[in-house]
Amino acid sequence: MQLNGYNHFANLKTLVHKQSVDVLAIYFTPCVISEIIKLFLVGNSIMWIFLLAEILTFGDIIFVLSSSKSNHKVGVKLTKRYIRIYVLSLIICICAVSYFCYHIIFGFNQLFGLVYIFPLVVLFSVFLACILLFPFEKIISMHYIHDAVRILKNHGGITNIAITGSYGKTSTKFILKTILSQKYKVIATPGSYNTPLGITKTIREMLAPDTDVFIMEFGANRLGDIKYLCNKFRPNIGVLTSIGKAHINTFKSIDNVIKAKSELVNNLYGNDTFAVFNADNEYVKKVYLDYKGNKIACGLGVGELVATKISTNLNGTIFDVLKDGKHYITLKTKLIGLQNITNILFAVAVAIKLKLSKQQIIDGVKELSQISARMEVMPHSSGAIIINDGYNSNPYSARVAIDNMNLFNKKHKIVLTPGMVELGKLQYSENYNYGVYMASKVDRVYIANHENMLALKRGLIDGGMSLKNIYTDATLSNTLKVLTNDDILLIENDLPDNYL
Repeated sequence: MQLNGYNHFANLKTLVHKQSVDVLAIYFTPCVISEIIKLFLVGNSIMWIFLLAEILTFGDIIFVLSSSKSNHKVGVKLTKRYIRIYVLSLIICICAVSYFCYHIIFGFNQLFGLVYIFPLVVLFSVFLACILLFPFEKIISMHYIHDAVRILKNHGGITNIAITGSYGKTSTKFILKTILSQKYKVIATPGSYNTPLGITKTIREMLAPDTDVFIMEFGANRLGDIKYLCNKFRPNIGVLTSIGKAHINTFKSIDNVIKAKSELVNNLYGNDTFAVFNADNEYVKKVYLDYKGNKIACGLGVGELVATKISTNLNGTIFDVLKDGKHYITLKTKLIGLQNITNILFAVAVAIKLKLSKQQIIDGVKELSQISARMEVMPHSSGAIIINDGYNSNPYSARVAIDNMNLFNKKHKIVLTPGMVELGKLQYSENYNYGVYMASKVDRVYIANHENMLALKRGLIDGGMSLKNIYTDATLSNTLKVLTNDDILLIENDLPDNYL
């Protein structure tokens, strides 16, 4: 429930489609126990048949659970909201069981009916508690949001920067914060905080009187989400990193994704607004051409701010930046990967707008450290190189990550991936196409998780990869054991707990 943002409908979908084995195991456990009791206390010989069937079913479930990953990467957080839902659901459950016992149970056999329905009563109690508490939780949320808006509005002279896109938001945010910190007092939403409450929490806990710049990451699940964030937190500068097929399952079409991401640049506040666009992204380019305000396009091939003469090795990347076709600056960074170069360009564009000197930009880019799980290069004890690109992936960045493997002088290229998620009706085709793409670029592929196994495997085979080089049910620990000095391993994407 917590992983799904306390959305009871999303949680029900997760239970039904993603964790049905766990649910069945939880449900059958009391059933088996009840039948054992009935067998010995009631003495009905027909119970042996039911008991045998349940034991076989339960045994199969236990086998499946024991051979799959069951531990969660993100544990339960005992928030006040969690406690409120827990207490209310417990009260509802007790009331339901008490009513059942008082009005329905008239004999020994009926008592076992309670054992069978008890897991369903618990599940119902949690969902009902969430529904009953929804208005109360909404009031609490709005109170905190309005308070954060008041604090931000009363803070004079601050520059609010918002970043959105289908991918690249968080990396761009960290890069921008590092560079702007060469001149200003900067705060940014931590991690992947990109919701109204995440931004609110940042303002209430981190905004100081001497803060000059506030960098926000804007996320969206539906049309109007980014416009709402703009109306509340009033950004002066907007950065549109990308528009792609990520989260098609919620937006339903690429046109809706374009409309949603465009809400940022179309709802900037102030007399001196400024919008930064990714010139290499075909969808963003359309938004750029339609936008009439103060703007700049950044890219690897086209744009007003362009990266050229890119040279990469294990220690990082060196490249030139052209502004309006003329050499502007040469930058050196520890980061690798073309997408990181693009993200740096976005930050440089904002830095120029905020009047940082060339030396401040150079120093800021030099200070950039590798971002966890985003093209993060890590040596292995075997001598192999590991590229951890395990953050949420998408069709574009997944292919770029494969191409980036060619930057390293290693004989064997290996990929460990569970595929891509949240692509809606495109999920099978995109993972199939990714498999085809990998087949001609890498030597071995290890497929983790069953979510996209069929699509990836068929794509790899159709792309020409031999079955002997395709491994399923893979884990990171098992994959690391087979690495040698000649190998480079790319870890691409990481499914969250509600996809296990």
